[in-house]
Amino acid sequence: RGAKAGPHARAADDAADVDVQAVDALIGKREAARAERDFAAADTFRAELRDALGVLVDDKERTWRVAPAEGRSASAAARPWVGRDCWFCLASAHFEAHLVVAVGEEGYVAMAKGPLTRGSCIVLPITHASSAAACTPEALSEMLQLRNALGACFAAEGLETVVFERRMPPRGDSERDHLHLQLVPLPLGLPAEAVRAGLEAEGERVGIAFEHCADASWPPKGLLADEGYLWYKLPGGGGALLHRMSTSIKRHPMMFARQALARAFGLAERADWKVCMPDPRAAGNEGKTVAALEAAEAEELKSKFAKFDPTA
Repeated sequence: RGAKAGPHARAADDAADVDVQAVDALIGKREAARAERDFAAADTFRAELRDALGVLVDDKERTWRVAPAEGRSASAAARPWVGRDCWFCLASAHFEAHLVVAVGEEGYVAMAKGPLTRGSCIVLPITHASSAAACTPEALSEMLQLRNALGACFAAEGLETVVFERRMPPRGDSERDHLHLQLVPLPLGLPAEAVRAGLEAEGERVGIAFEHCADASWPPKGLLADEGYLWYKLPGGGGALLHRMSTSIKRHPMMFARQALARAFGLAERADWKVCMPDPRAAGNEGKTVAALEAAEAEELKSKFAKFDPTA
């Protein structure tokens, strides 16, 4: 037996290059899920070991090994950096499991860091994909199921939902982007026209143009291959706004999507996610860590979402 990774040992004859720290972290998460009898989550972690790191786990022998190149998924072979660098991959050392709200077979929900409004969250594919075009149909389908279920959950709380996605054109490290939809709950009855006008005004302020689409389906249709875009789904059946880089070539600033939404609704002071992080120094938070406060918010949404969760 070789170097230990969580409760399993690395197979003695396995010397392939792999991020052992990432393997260790993910096997530990899987074992914790098994201990809680959350076998769906455990299976998800096992799939991520296989798909992101190319690692196979043998529970009978209590060993793990890197699969031979011919037995590895194309995604794992092509992306050895996933376990090291992607904040949203379950195999990553950066992954913050306390933010997770729901996990399905192909997608999951997590609280947004520094949420713009209470309950703001993200929907992502489990297996790393940099764009909707790179995602499997099954993963896209489950992401949409989760998005729609969250919308129903927020509606039951008297809230509308604005959804947005930002996709930048290919660049040197663009494969490291992890596709995600951001959902922002807002007061119910908010006119789609007001949302549209506010976002268009913010676009005009920085020199980018939106086109209005009656069809609010996602992924947005009619895009060129590898085209960059910013897409908002407006509330109340109001269609969508789309900034296409093929027709409006000025790039939107990196944080524009959130900042525009914040300014459009009089929340300019919350435009920067970092200022929206929970404050351990605030009254009632004494002695609590940021992670503990974030986990409490995630648990709150998890409780509300339970009866709507299609993965349950």
